Amino acid sequence: MTVAGWLLVAAFIAEFLLFTFLRNLFGPFTSPVLLWLAGLGVGISGLWAFRGRPLPVMLPPSKLRTAGLLLPLAVLLLLGARVAKLLRRFPIDPAQSDIIPSIQVFVRRWLDGEWVYAPIQEFGYLLHPTYLPVTWLPFVPAELLNIDYRWIAFGGFCLSSLVGIGLLLRRRVPLLVQLAVLAVPLFLIQAMLQTNPGTFTNTVELLIVSFYLLLAYCIWRGSWWAQALGLTACLLSRFSVVFWVPLWILLLWQNAGKQVALRVAGLTALLVLAIYIVPFLSHDWGVFARAQLAYTNAAIAEWQQPTLRQPEHLYRGVGLAIFFHRFAPGSIAQQVQLIRLVHSSMCLGVIIGAIGYWFRWRPSLDYRVYALLTLKIYLVTFYAFVQVPYVYLTLVGVAFSWPLLLLLPPRLTPGYQRQTSCGHHLMKS
Repeated sequence: MTVAGWLLVAAFIAEFLLFTFLRNLFGPFTSPVLLWLAGLGVGISGLWAFRGRPLPVMLPPSKLRTAGLLLPLAVLLLLGARVAKLLRRFPIDPAQSDIIPSIQVFVRRWLDGEWVYAPIQEFGYLLHPTYLPVTWLPFVPAELLNIDYRWIAFGGFCLSSLVGIGLLLRRRVPLLVQLAVLAVPLFLIQAMLQTNPGTFTNTVELLIVSFYLLLAYCIWRGSWWAQALGLTACLLSRFSVVFWVPLWILLLWQNAGKQVALRVAGLTALLVLAIYIVPFLSHDWGVFARAQLAYTNAAIAEWQQPTLRQPEHLYRGVGLAIFFHRFAPGSIAQQVQLIRLVHSSMCLGVIIGAIGYWFRWRPSLDYRVYALLTLKIYLVTFYAFVQVPYVYLTLVGVAFSWPLLLLLPPRLTPGYQRQTSCGHHLMKS
């Protein structure tokens, strides 16, 4: 593996440790900066690590390779047993977190034919609904079958991990390298169980992570309609990816052809219309705006924390909001508005820079690899500057290193052949 490849691996290890076992080790100001820089390091070093290399050649499926899934599946089952004990100890309770109870309200309203996005008052206070449909629709089966909602999130992450492991097993990679890479999602679960078990008990973030992992696989291997499904799942679960989507459509237009780009964009738009705009937003166009206002008001309340000496979630070592809270001028509301502006500017800056770098310098990268690298950089920046940097939110950007590790070549083998830079490749249509 090249020096750049080792740098990518080192950056990922640093990011993983800073997010888990070493979180906040260097204090609430230095730790989030190091975490953000480590995430950027994964994406930036990849620009050199993957230079001149096409996507890996996939070997045909075989019984032996399929059997290779048994070991990670067994480990996931063991981890699932630990998760089960944790969930029994901590039942769903709105007094601890209103994330899952809110999703339960959405699902039950939808099944009963009620207006899903009416204000929630079941918890003793007024809560304006903020979750997009794909955040709560996957939990309908759990409600119908009387299953703990949290198993849907954990199961989604396990499934997406097994899909990635299956792709890895079809590559011509040394056994030790395969074992090291396939262990990443397993270690991530174990590390989260030890350092932030609330991710399993109070949130459904693992499901959001699974959507982004599946999107990465679709960009790598999927047909145009699979890419549209992946984009829709990410857009309608947490729309943080929205600024990145135009970059992907532009890359498709240039490298796969305008027909493929229009198909992906068209089907994604159609699905957004069918799942969100027509059944929900068109009945109350203020729903989305009120959700954003609710996020802002929640951030202001979190930053104030009158009963605490300092806002807990700003000082946990994963986000840069602490600098705005401590040093930005003005009232709390003005500080929150400032970080919102900086947040949007940074995200747009990443995308504009990525578009300019590609079309100006034409790096010798396959366009799908470039898309994944830019999405990694975009996600870690998005979550570094979020208004309230909850630990579970940061998981999305950290976990997105996994698809990049799946593509990393340990060396030039017969499965890797030097090709031209842009990876002009006929996609499945």
